[in-house]
Amino acid sequence: MKSSTGRYATAFASRGAASAKKNPDDSTGRGWTVKPQTGTHQVAVAFLKSRSSGPGKAIRLSNSPGTEHVNVRLAPYGKDRLLLSWESVNYTGAEVPGLHNGRHWW
Repeated sequence: MKSSTGRYATAFASRGAASAKKNPDDSTGRGWTVKPQTGTHQVAVAFLKSRSSGPGKAIRLSNSPGTEHVNVRLAPYGKDRLLLSWESVNYTGAEVPGLHNGRHWW
């Protein structure tokens, strides 16, 4: 999404990449093996200089082990602000689908 300053912003749920290396078993040469930083998805936002530039460093906005953050959305809010929202789900075990923990706005 383009901000009033001309920069672009994106928000997402990520487990973060602690390490990444090319997967030698991928015959296409495009595959990677990534080890995540966290066991659950956390909310992050990144700003880009233009639509075609790569993102700057992601800014993590949550740090809740055991809580999945889903349905992350970013929208314009007035002339020069952004509204970020997401939902949280706590998982208590493999057999239990999860308990909705609430909606969040930032």
